[in-house]
Amino acid sequence: MSSHQGAVNRKGIVDRPLPKGKTEVSVSAYCLLFSEMVQYYQQRVSSIQDLEKKLAGAGYGVGVRMLELVVLREKGSKRETR
Repeated sequence: MSSHQGAVNRKGIVDRPLPKGKTEVSVSAYCLLFSEMVQYYQQRVSSIQDLEKKLAGAGYGVGVRMLELVVLREKGSKRETR
């Protein structure tokens, strides 16, 4: 088997089934993440408005990814009804 065929047979991360691990994240983990994000952006902006924009942008990206994950998980267990 050539190296090209081996690459074709491998599943990408999107094609793999989602793990059946814990679905909850502790509040302290979210607090730590938020604190680190605020500190990171505080060091890289010159005004409060810039900080708000950076945090909003980061929050939007996290929210979009979270929504995609929830939709994928729910879609796999339910079928569409009309």
